[in-house]
Amino acid sequence: MSFRGTPPASARERLDRYAAGRGDVLARIAVAGEDNLQVVGLWLVGSLGRGTGDAWSDLDLVIVPTDQALSVVAADPVQALGVGADVLFLLRRPVNGSVGGTYMGICYQVENLPLWLDCYVWPLRTAQIPADGRPLVERPEHSIPQAAEEFAALLDRHRAPAAGAGESDRDRQRFRLLATLVASKSLARGDRSGVAGMLRWVDLPAVDVTRAASVVSGLRHLLATVTDPELAKAVQATTGLVDLAESFTRQAP
Repeated sequence: MSFRGTPPASARERLDRYAAGRGDVLARIAVAGEDNLQVVGLWLVGSLGRGTGDAWSDLDLVIVPTDQALSVVAADPVQALGVGADVLFLLRRPVNGSVGGTYMGICYQVENLPLWLDCYVWPLRTAQIPADGRPLVERPEHSIPQAAEEFAALLDRHRAPAAGAGESDRDRQRFRLLATLVASKSLARGDRSGVAGMLRWVDLPAVDVTRAASVVSGLRHLLATVTDPELAKAVQATTGLVDLAESFTRQAP
């Protein structure tokens, strides 16, 4: 049985506002990137870059700085994106990025809900515009070649070597928030395999992924384990996303 139900009009309207808010965030990022001369390339990748995204989709961005600005932008991608005031939390994982670059997960607040942004800072010397990338910023004086490969394949080819250090409890709490966020969106889409994958990632047992009520209960339990006071606002926003996703699983009376 699919999770998908018939959401009330209020839930559909809130999702529409959320998607519109995501568009506003992306537009502000594009303007900030164009105005920042340290940025010579900025691309939207992922499902939205491919044109296959939906109202639940996250943002996936690649920033290419000048060689001189690489260390500065890698240290603080949020400043380069120009939307720091709306950030709920950050998750820095250089191992997820390319050699010489970095990765940062950025959780924004949009319509009192969390919006995830996968941000990859990529060195100019190895940069290529992926086949599924949509350029937001291009500089004529810095010609970046077009790749035949999609972004995931390029990243696999240039991925940074794995580090040996484990995650801190601080990071684990952020992983739980991220897993809840992604699983909620999979729940709303009716994607049971996506839900199961996220719950395995955080080792959440005793959840029947064939039942929406069991998934929602598990996600609420997961949020209850996030106790860092700095994440209280993010927990509140993510709780709202779980509520919204649950409304898309209800059957019409």
